[in-house]
Amino acid sequence: MDEFSSPAPEAARPPQGTLELGRAISEGVGAALANFLQIVVVNLLFVLTLYLSCCTCVGFFVAAPVLMWGFYAFILQAIDGRGQIGTLFVGFEHLSVAFFRMLGVSLCLFLIYSPIVLVVVGLMWPDLERIAQGQQPDPVMQALKTGVPMLLWSLVTVRVFIAPYFMVERDLGPLEALQASWEVTAHHWGALVALLLLLNLLTLPGQVLSIGAQLYAQQGSSLGPDPVSILLQLGGFAITMFASTLGLMFFASAYRQLTGPAPEGALGSVAPGP
Repeated sequence: MDEFSSPAPEAARPPQGTLELGRAISEGVGAALANFLQIVVVNLLFVLTLYLSCCTCVGFFVAAPVLMWGFYAFILQAIDGRGQIGTLFVGFEHLSVAFFRMLGVSLCLFLIYSPIVLVVVGLMWPDLERIAQGQQPDPVMQALKTGVPMLLWSLVTVRVFIAPYFMVERDLGPLEALQASWEVTAHHWGALVALLLLLNLLTLPGQVLSIGAQLYAQQGSSLGPDPVSILLQLGGFAITMFASTLGLMFFASAYRQLTGPAPEGALGSVAPGP
């Protein structure tokens, strides 16, 4: 099967439904609570596998997109009430399709975000110079310089956020998935923005802990790793990972509301080719 081939027209254009904000939130929270242990294990396995794949640059380059494919498949299963830990690795069963399509949509999203990335680099340039000189920039200002522009641009591009779900479940290529996401969300920008703002609010405690860890480390005089700083960093990372997963649940519910039930035989893996 060609990784970038277009499927049949009826698969590429699922019927447009309605998006209820309250339902997306309640379904996302319900799925996160019902699959709490699975979410924790999947996130740990995701990070551990990426860490082990860093032994070779090629390994990380291959593993990251394929694991992301499996992660989105797991999210879809969880929102349907049946999250399975092994789904994280389902992309390896269809390696070329999962790799090229997830890499393709990631590159498309990078191009979409490239203007704001240049803005962030420009804002961060003085801090990078300070770091090169051995100085520690203000972590609060760093977070604002990176977070605020990215959030504002995400408000514009939020309509493509459900594109990966189209690829994983409906056998679309990267461009087709982005187009399908853009079309099916045409009249639901406000609800998607509300979900995005809620996601950023949920990740805020984790970011505060991470910033607190940096401030604490800057004030400390110990030459070795500080246990308090490490605990704050780990706590911030854990909160951010779970909150981010919960946010993906919100958007998975939005996808499910807008496109209807999963196609027959689609369980988060690639549909068999001809």
